[in-house]
Order: sequence, then structure tokens, then C-alpha cells
Amino acid sequence: MVMKKKEHVVNRLLALMNLRLSRLSLAVTDSRDVKFGPYIITVTPESTLPRAYRTHPEFNAAIGRVVAAVQAKYPSMTCIDVGANAGDTTAIIKCQADLPVIAVEGDEQTFAMLKKNMSQFKNVDLV
Repeated sequence: MVMKKKEHVVNRLLALMNLRLSRLSLAVTDSRDVKFGPYIITVTPESTLPRAYRTHPEFNAAIGRVVAAVQAKYPSMTCIDVGANAGDTTAIIKCQADLPVIAVEGDEQTFAMLKKNMSQFKNVDLV
């Protein structure tokens, strides 16, 4: 109990610098959802994405605007999302334009969550 309280204090201090101390488990036992337009991306409890989007609603929004502008000039384009994580950037892209996306994620656990999240999209290839 004391350790958890210390961890809470440390996380509150780190939060002032936009950092967070977390433990990564080998099994995902819980998840959280982040909504992007009509899409919902599920992330692990350790993920900082929900807090990032709650604190900074425009976080990564520029990516969607850039994709829309580039697609206007190159309508047959394909996006490559390197380090796709759980798929939040792909969701942002798909909110702006229905174009092909290649999502690349190297971590096996994160890739499993990415695969689950990407089932709601058309024309996304996972690597």
C-alpha cells in the first residue's frame, strides 16, 4: 500500500513535466478507449494517449490536415504509419481521408492491439 502511494506521488510530480512512470506487464488485463470521430481505438492501461488527447485535444490533429491537403494534390496516395502503436494516427488519417494506409508496428503486444483496432477500417495493411 505504501509503495502505491509513493508511485502516485512520483507520477504526480512527473506529470508536471508531461512524464509518467508505469510498469509494463506481459499480459494486457485492462484497456481504455480513445475516440477519434466515429472510430474507437483501444489502448493499454499504461498508454499515455488518453491523457495526451484529453489534455491537448489538438494532439496530432495536424497530421489529419496535412493528409487531407496532400490527398487533394495526389488523390491516389498511400500513407505509411511507422510506429503505428495502437492505431491512433491511422484513425486520425481515416477521419480525414479514406485512403490506403500501411501501419507498421514492431512490438508484438502492441501489434496485437493494433490488429484488433484496425479491424474497423477498410484498406489498412499491417506490417
